[in-house]
This record gives sequence, structure tokens and C-alpha cells, in this order.
Amino acid sequence: MFEGVEAYRELLTTCDFSPEEIDNELPRLKKAFDKAGLTVEDVKRCRERMITYFEADTLRGARMALGLHIRAFVDMVMAGEEHDVRIYGHLPLMAGHCVLGAAELARPDAYIGLPDLICHMVLGAFFNKLDPLLEASEAWCLPAGLAHCGCSQAKIGGRLTDVVPPATLHVSAGNYCDEAPKVDEVLAYHFKEPVVWCNRCQDESFDDPPMDDRHLKYFSANIRRTKDAISEAVGAEVTNQMIMQTMMATEEVGKEFKRIQDYRAESDPSPISVVTTDMAAALVGIDMTPRGLSKVAEMMKVLADEVQDRVERGVGVVPKGAPRVMYAYVLPFASPAVGKAFEEAGLNVCVREGYGSMPIWSRREEIAKLDPCDIVAGIFLHNPTLVKPRWRADVVVLGYNKAKLDGIVMLPHYSCRVFGTDFPMMRDMVRKELGDIPITVLETDVFDPRYYTAEQARTRIESFSEMVRAAKASAA
Repeated sequence: MFEGVEAYRELLTTCDFSPEEIDNELPRLKKAFDKAGLTVEDVKRCRERMITYFEADTLRGARMALGLHIRAFVDMVMAGEEHDVRIYGHLPLMAGHCVLGAAELARPDAYIGLPDLICHMVLGAFFNKLDPLLEASEAWCLPAGLAHCGCSQAKIGGRLTDVVPPATLHVSAGNYCDEAPKVDEVLAYHFKEPVVWCNRCQDESFDDPPMDDRHLKYFSANIRRTKDAISEAVGAEVTNQMIMQTMMATEEVGKEFKRIQDYRAESDPSPISVVTTDMAAALVGIDMTPRGLSKVAEMMKVLADEVQDRVERGVGVVPKGAPRVMYAYVLPFASPAVGKAFEEAGLNVCVREGYGSMPIWSRREEIAKLDPCDIVAGIFLHNPTLVKPRWRADVVVLGYNKAKLDGIVMLPHYSCRVFGTDFPMMRDMVRKELGDIPITVLETDVFDPRYYTAEQARTRIESFSEMVRAAKASAA
């Protein structure tokens, strides 16, 4: 064996690996960790962070989720040696997960994954060692200090450091982001790796309906083009039936995750940390193939059952009666300490933006008339967080009233021109509907923990907690 093997065994035990799985997987995992520059001390720190931030000492479902993340990371790093075909999606792909995941059904021996999200979760959130990827990218083509997205930097840095093997095809997120498609063009030019761009109309006005004919037709046509490119890359057709099968697997995960969301929204005290919840939810974008989603669904059921047990026993992560707040839209992936800081300040971060809104699946009669690529486009165009501020504000108001909340935290992503600019408008729209409720706009960086640290955020969070408590007391 190798020096420090017990630290590796303890980590894998914390990630719900059985003794037999540890014996079988340890040599491969050690090889992957060595490729990524992870040391024994890193492994020890990773286990400590899993317990500190993700409730790995008390929830088996959390340990299962952590294990799925670690397996996904090892699979990604080793994909260059183990798979001839490697198809990468990139954040914020969002609309294309079901199409990308369906490629596994067409070519079972292909590797399908989202390297940037995997790196942010494992190297960032778990190991706190994302900096080498970000710095490699900054030294090469995305200089520091110019508000380049950390997601794009990790994508480039992963390839430059060989943490991420070469791709057979990159699927680019032209449907939402402005920088990611340009960075993917750099990948195509420098690394000679093909890219397909999945685009949509982004010239919508505040008055456009959520799924008008123009937006739907253009976007679904791009999804079909993406499907054809993936089929060519894997050497077999990705059929509509395969896409539907992947969507159904995703829905099974969603049913169990909804149980967790509802328990968090309706229970006092909150039975599970927002940090643990978000970590588990990220697996929908990581294990996006039907085979992977079946494991995520199993994990999600175990976690939902444990959350239900906590509710029945009155166990919570914050005191009973803590102020209840919504967060819009996402906590930093690579810095779990930010989410934990809200709970340490005595806030029950119990719902996420989008809670209470009507999912597209509730319109089954209308959806049944569409083909799978139209459905995938419709899912995206019905997600208020991904389209226009007016609709986002309406959904925030709906969730605030439904969950009977006390405040709202808005978390603009500083380095994103699309996602980081509309929160002041949203705040004004929400206050026009709800009055002078406690709202804070807390600028963060979802992908780069170096610029907005948990320590910097903590002071703002504690001040917001005092504001919410004062407003709640005066309203009593």
C-alpha cells in the first residue's frame, strides 16, 4: 500500500463506501487524486470539511451524496484512460442535461459529464483546492481582475492542468451565458476539440410570454442540432425515446428532492442545512445519465426519509422560531462556509427562489403534444431564474407569501453579466408588491471563492439577521 492509506480509507468511509468498495476503488482513486495534485493532508482536510459543512457525521444520505461526487470526480479524471469517447457539457448548460445524458443510452461506453461543476464541487467545496485551476487559466488567457467567470476559468484551467482529459465534443451553453461560448471557442481553437453551441433567443422583452412560439422554435431547433452533433460524436443516434427516458429518470430524482424542499419550507425548526441540500441537488447536473440518475434518486430517497425522521423528532439545524428567509438564486458552489454563515447567524434559509412556482410538468396535456426537444426547451423557458426579471420577481413574491417568510437574500454573481445585473431591479419589483420587507443584496461569486470570502460575507449576513429579527419583532 502507500503512505497515508488510512486517511484515504477514512475519507471513503465518510463517503459511504463499503469495505469491499474501498478495497476495489482505492488504487484507482489514489491514481486520480495524484493526477489532480491532491495530497494526504488534502484528503484529511476534505473529510473534516465534509463533516463541518455537509452533515456527513449524522446523515447517511449526505454521505451517499458526497460519495457520488467523489466517484464522479474520479471518473472524470480517469476518463482519458478509460473511455475512447468523452462528451462534456458546461455550465450553465441547464437546458441540455437530458439530451447530453441520453448519449449514454446510445453509447454506453462513452464518458458523459460536466467537468467544471465537478471541479467546483470536489476541488472547491470539498478540498478547498480550486485555486490552481483558476490561476492556470489567469496566467494563460483569462487574466485576474477583469471579472472573468470562475466557471470559465476552471474549465480552461482543468484542461491546462490535465485534471480534465481531452474531449471528443464540448456542448456549449449559448442558451444563457455570454462568456462561456467564447471560452469554448478557445477550447476549440487551441486544443483542437470540437464544440457545438446550443443557442436561444436572448432578446426577449419584459412583455414576452414565457414560452412564445418564436423563442420555443428557435431554441428547440438548436437542441435538435445539438442532439445531432452528440449522435455523430458517439457514433450512434440519440433518439427521442432516449431523451424521454432520461427526462423520466430526472423526474424521479425531482420527486424525492421535492419532499426535502417541502420539509424545509414547512417545518420549524429547519431539518437540514441549506448547504447539504444544495450539495445533494448539484448531483442532478453531475450524474445526468439514466444510470447515474438512478443512483441519485436512491440517495435522494434516503436523504428525504432522514429529513422526515428529523421533522418527526423535532430536530433542526437552527433554533425553533428562527427567522425564515429565501435565497435567490444560488449559494457559492466552492465556498460552503457562506451558506453555513447564514445558519450560524440564526437564519432559517428554508426556501430557494422558485419555490411555489408551477413546474412545466403540471401542464402535461400541453406538453404531451411536444416532441422531447420542444419539452427540453420548454423546461428552460419556464424556469423564471433563467429568463426575465419581471417573471423572477413574480415568482419570488409567490414563494415569499406561500412559505410565510420574514426576509429575502439576493445573491448576484459578480462576474456574470447575465445573472449578476438584474437583482436591483428585482428587489425594487418585489418591494413594490410586498412593501418594505427585509431584503439584502449580497454580492458574491458563485465560482471563485477568492474575491468574496465567507469572512467578508459574515458581517453583512449578521447585519441582515438583526434587520430581519427587528422587523419580525415589530410585526408581532
